Amino acid sequence: MSGVIKTAGRVFEVLEYFRQVRRPLAVREIAAHCRYPLSSTAVLLKSMATLGYLTYDHTRKAYFPTVQTAVLGDWVLESLFSPTQSRPTWLPPMPAIWCRGAES
Repeated sequence: MSGVIKTAGRVFEVLEYFRQVRRPLAVREIAAHCRYPLSSTAVLLKSMATLGYLTYDHTRKAYFPTVQTAVLGDWVLESLFSPTQSRPTWLPPMPAIWCRGAES
């Protein structure tokens, strides 16, 4: 992760791991998978929960993404493919296959 602030990179790695496994995860499981120190993982997950992006189930001792996390990028596809909005000029050209897919 050269050129990336370590904590920022870890947040996205954790979210991508949740996307992959699609189930609640314990701190130890995340730490082992991502090869992070257990204490750093615990602090990171607690911070993400405090910010509202994860929820913690005390019974299962596991974290899971919240609806707030799920809707973070809900507007992106609409912005990219909306027939009523012009394409933002700052976006690079889309590959032709993406454009064909959006038309169907």
